[in-house]
Amino acid sequence: MLTIQTQPPKSQKAGDRPISFVLMTGGPDPVINEYKFIIRPEELTRVDPSRVTVHQTLGGESLGWADSFGKGLPTINISGNTGWRIKYDSGDGLDRMIRLKEHIDAWHGIRQIRINEGRNPDDTRLLFVDTLDQFAVHVVPIQFVLRRSKSRPLLAQFNISMAVISPDIDSSPFLPAPAQPNMPSVIAGLLGAIGRITKLLNDAAKWIDKNILGPVKEFAEMTRKIMNAVIGMIRTGVNVVARVILMAREIAQAGMNIARSISAILDLPSLVKQQISKVATEYSSIFCLIRNALGITPYYDDYSSVYGASNCSSTAGGRPPSIYTNTNTFAAITPETDSTVTVSSAAQSSLAALTRTDPVLSPMSQSELLAHTNNVVAGVAI
Repeated sequence: MLTIQTQPPKSQKAGDRPISFVLMTGGPDPVINEYKFIIRPEELTRVDPSRVTVHQTLGGESLGWADSFGKGLPTINISGNTGWRIKYDSGDGLDRMIRLKEHIDAWHGIRQIRINEGRNPDDTRLLFVDTLDQFAVHVVPIQFVLRRSKSRPLLAQFNISMAVISPDIDSSPFLPAPAQPNMPSVIAGLLGAIGRITKLLNDAAKWIDKNILGPVKEFAEMTRKIMNAVIGMIRTGVNVVARVILMAREIAQAGMNIARSISAILDLPSLVKQQISKVATEYSSIFCLIRNALGITPYYDDYSSVYGASNCSSTAGGRPPSIYTNTNTFAAITPETDSTVTVSSAAQSSLAALTRTDPVLSPMSQSELLAHTNNVVAGVAI
C-alpha cells in the first residue's frame, strides 16, 4: 500500500504568528516598545498600488500604452476589537484598547518632543510587524477610529489606517539633511554668470537700439553690485540677510524675463537673438544658484512676551498686562534690520511686474518694458 506523507500546514495561531506594533526611538538612548495584539485584527487589508497611467488610443478596442513608474506606496488597514475578558497580564478589553491608542499617540508625542529639543524626529519609527503574512514595514498612522456597536455592546472596536513609507525597517526612509553647498563654487558661478552677461550685451550692442540697450546694461550693472554684496557677505562669514537673498532672486528672475522679452518683441538677427537668449540663460543660472545654495531657513520667534497685550489674555490667562500694550507690538519686537539693499515702492512694483510677466504668451510692449527697467534701476540702492 502506497503511503503519501505530507507536511502539515504552518500554524496560524496568534501565539505562534503574532501581529504587533513596534515603536522604536533611535539616538543615544534607543528604546523599543511593542504592542502585541492578543486578539488578532478581524480584518487586515494591504493595498500595493502601481504608479501606472494607462492611455487608450484610437487604434482599436484593445490597443493602448502605459506610463509605468514602478511600485507605489502600500497602504494597510486593520480593524477588529480588543476583546472583553481579562487575559494574561494585559488587563481587560478596554485596557488593551487604551494601550493601543497610547502606543499610536506615542509616535506623535516623541517626534514632537524631539522637534522641541532640536533633535532629529525621524529617529522615531513605528513598525507594523505581521508574522502571519510574513512582512514587517515602516508605517505612519493616518487614522485611528474607535467604534462602539449596539450589536456588540461589550467590545471596543478599532479601525487603523496606515501608510507604508519604507519596507526596510532598519533604516529611515526620510530624506537626509541637505548637504552644505560648496561656497567657493557658488561664488565662482555667480561671478562667471555676471561676466558672461556683460560680454554678451557688449557683443550685441551694435544691433540693439541704445535707448533699449542702455537701461538693460544698467540693470546688468545693478545685478553685479547686488551679487557682489552677496558674495562679500559669504566671504566674510556673515549670514546673508533674507531680504538680500529675496531681492537677488527677484533681480535675477526679472533679468531673465527682460532678456526674453527683448528677444520676443524686437526684430533682431537670429545670431543676436541667440546671444540675448544666452543672457536669459545666465540670469536663470544666477537665480538657481541663489535659490539652491542660499536657501532661507524658516525660524520661529518667541512671542511669549506679548501675552497679555490683548484684553482677554490678560484677564483669563493668569498673566499681567504686557509691556507692549497700546503699542505696535510686532514693530517693537521685530525692528527693521540693515539689509544693505533699499528698494523704493515704484521699484518694488516694477520688479514684481517684471517677475510675473510671460515673455511668450503676453510679452510687455517696448515702452512698458523700458519703464519698468528704469524704475528698478533708479529705485534699488546698495
